[in-house]
Amino acid sequence: MADPEGIMSLGGYSANQPAIGVNTTNFNVRTPDQGISFGRFGGDTPILNATGNYGASTTEVTPGAMGIPQEVIDRFRLQNQEQKSTSYNVGIRATFPDNMFPEWMRRVLDPKSVNASFGQNESTFQNVQGDTFTNSDRRRGIGGQGQVLRAMFGNNAPTVGVQYFEPNKYDKQISGNVNIPVGEGNLDLSAKKYINEGRDNSESFKAGLNYPVGPGTASIEAERTSDGENRGMVRYRIPI
Repeated sequence: MADPEGIMSLGGYSANQPAIGVNTTNFNVRTPDQGISFGRFGGDTPILNATGNYGASTTEVTPGAMGIPQEVIDRFRLQNQEQKSTSYNVGIRATFPDNMFPEWMRRVLDPKSVNASFGQNESTFQNVQGDTFTNSDRRRGIGGQGQVLRAMFGNNAPTVGVQYFEPNKYDKQISGNVNIPVGEGNLDLSAKKYINEGRDNSESFKAGLNYPVGPGTASIEAERTSDGENRGMVRYRIPI
């Protein structure tokens, strides 16, 4: 994210005392929005691209700042209330150059890219009695994209993408999309399945056709959302 002067901020640290007896700290660092690239081939496309961020924060409050009388603090030997949290996310994407895989394989499946991500957050809370409570969660995902059945369809072979994602320790998401060339246009089909723990599962579907007509492109879209709502749209776009 860039500040008003157009300078991208990649991290920072702050320590504050918003009130007497209350102290907070915050630290964060991240990669640039476009990630960090490693190696290139045939132009500007990186072979590997990595993204990530890390953050940590603390809050400490004295019993006195919470309005507890000093005699109660002394009698029960109350401690400062403390809260700490950390989180991080990392992601990597590998893009494969053309002709990287043997011809017999590319005639059936020609991989274009793979991606993986992982993240975790953890928080600790200590009350004035000294009791400590912890909570943690994680997220992870993996996926890829490639062209399939080139031996059968040639340059009109469809491109397929598949993603598997766990936004937390309990839920899962599986999604897939197919892009099929249709003359000078293309047909896009996608679907997503939500597998939830303790809640109803759901799914969504979407189809779209884009085709050049005259100076612009005509688009037709139909969608069924995860809430069971049906949507449709027809539009025509002309570049300016």
